[in-house]
Amino acid sequence: GKLVEPAGVFYYHIDDPILDQEEDETDEAWGRRMLKALRMDGLVNADRKVVELLDRVLEDGTTSDVIPVGKKKDGSYTGYSKVASSEQFNVIRTYTRKKVREIGEGIFSGNVKISPFQRDGATACAYCEYQGICGFDQKIQGYEYRKLKGMDTELLMKAMQDSTKRSKRVTAFEKVKYGAFFPSEGKKISQKEEGKNMAVKWTAEQQKVIDARDRNLLVSAAAGSGKTAVLVERILAMVKDPVRPIDVDQLLVVTFTRAAAGEMKERIRGAIEKALEENPENEHLKRQATLIHNAQITTIHSFCLSVIRDHFHVIDIDPGFRTAEEGELKLLRHDVLDELLEEKYAQKEERFLRFSNAYGGRRNDKKLEEMIEKAYDYSRSYPDGEGWLDSCVDAYRVDCAEDLEKSDYGNKIVTWAKAYLEEAKLLNEQATQISLEIDGPAVYEEALKLDAQTIRELLSAKNYNELSGRIQNVEWSRFASCRDKTVSKEKIEAVKDLREQVKGIVSGLKKDYFYQKPEEMAADMQICLPYMEELVGLVKCFSQRFDVKKRQENVIDFSDMEQFALQILAKKTEEGFEPSEVAKEYQDQFREIMIDEYQDSNLIQETILTSISGVSKGKYNIFMVGDVKQSIY
Repeated sequence: GKLVEPAGVFYYHIDDPILDQEEDETDEAWGRRMLKALRMDGLVNADRKVVELLDRVLEDGTTSDVIPVGKKKDGSYTGYSKVASSEQFNVIRTYTRKKVREIGEGIFSGNVKISPFQRDGATACAYCEYQGICGFDQKIQGYEYRKLKGMDTELLMKAMQDSTKRSKRVTAFEKVKYGAFFPSEGKKISQKEEGKNMAVKWTAEQQKVIDARDRNLLVSAAAGSGKTAVLVERILAMVKDPVRPIDVDQLLVVTFTRAAAGEMKERIRGAIEKALEENPENEHLKRQATLIHNAQITTIHSFCLSVIRDHFHVIDIDPGFRTAEEGELKLLRHDVLDELLEEKYAQKEERFLRFSNAYGGRRNDKKLEEMIEKAYDYSRSYPDGEGWLDSCVDAYRVDCAEDLEKSDYGNKIVTWAKAYLEEAKLLNEQATQISLEIDGPAVYEEALKLDAQTIRELLSAKNYNELSGRIQNVEWSRFASCRDKTVSKEKIEAVKDLREQVKGIVSGLKKDYFYQKPEEMAADMQICLPYMEELVGLVKCFSQRFDVKKRQENVIDFSDMEQFALQILAKKTEEGFEPSEVAKEYQDQFREIMIDEYQDSNLIQETILTSISGVSKGKYNIFMVGDVKQSIY
């Protein structure tokens, strides 16, 4: 066939520039100005015939209006021109194919590590649309940028050429996935051989997670890093263990949605059937193929529902209950709130009326209702909802600044604030590192050192009052003027941006937690205490009446599923919760408790699952995977 060579590689403009024609501008001049605005950037084949075909009006001593090429008077290309010879294009194409193959192999081998590039202070993250969900964070161990160094064209071409020379072997994976690149390779690969060649190769860390036994294990990794795949492989490894194999129904696997549970069960079933095809006489695998259909791979609410239906007599509820529809629950809530507030208004208690005037609306009680419902819903995510509500009131029982300093409220604020300040410390260190690089803005170092000292002083505060006093007096020095022309503009902007983030963290803490002196805060909390007591009283009353209403209708909601399962599986003691006799039966049934999307579990769900684990017997068998950055809470 005919030899085809690329004429160039171009970035196409996605914007549509609008240029007004000047009064004295000719149509021809205006047209040329439009062409320049639309000129494509990229790389052009240096062959003169190709350039002539791409821009038929380009003459010696001029610059093209449509491609990144300029000609000197002698016909040679200007230094501005972005051109490559046919040989160089071949090197680029060969290297690109090699990288595509390597990346493809890596993904099929389980390597999905997030590793964006960084060059001269600029990063790939700046242009990425998925920053909010990818989970990349340098503060997490194992996350770092691939730092690229600038190269001139000659060195870059040589590096790509050397790289392709070192990798001439074509793997079976490449033949199957990239057969179009190897037309001369006619040998076909069987599906069995293809599957063998494409078997997942786990990283050392992933394999360690798959093999670890007899311990509680939390795997935290970003979205797309293969957490769920590792969980599935761990299940298969436990089922197929040659020394201590388990039955698949001896596992409780909790997922976030029914769809995820169904998909996981299907993946495990498929893997068991595949293993059975390779070893058809294995009786253990035959049994697993049957047991998988009844395996407890489910959502937390489905598991709770099964516990309630099997042990309804323990909490004395009607076994004929049903799960209420969302619309039905809204009507019930509305009826209960209406009755409660009407009754409160009729009683004309001064504390309630003051609370209503302070937080209610002028025309209706919608704001009050929303406050009550929000507090009620949040309390239901705790194992001891009423205890949590009482603790909210106790947080306001402070008579002076010293009480605030010793309170749980004050201690929690200090803990949260120091977590943010640790982040500010890391950002300051990054800014300092950039400023000290060869072409970095070294004149900023002094101000960054003072910033670091400020952060250290804030972190060394021992209590709320001390931290409040220090954060109120924070002052930032000005950056020295950078007049050195050799300093990278990108690095100047990178350092400035990092510093603004540091200042934003500190100002945010001041705005949210330290906006007044401790004495003033304590006085305000004393004023708010009766309002808080009234709100909590309303929430408790609503909760009791709503429960009665649901029992009358013989319906339950999702929070009831969790609360009832907890009542069946755990007993409340002074120290917390301990497993019930029913929970101990589940402890004997399940060899391991596995939780997918652990970041979306609340405290009551964790208490339920801990009660049926072996933790109370000193047997650690909870396996969790998740990513805090994807949490819905």
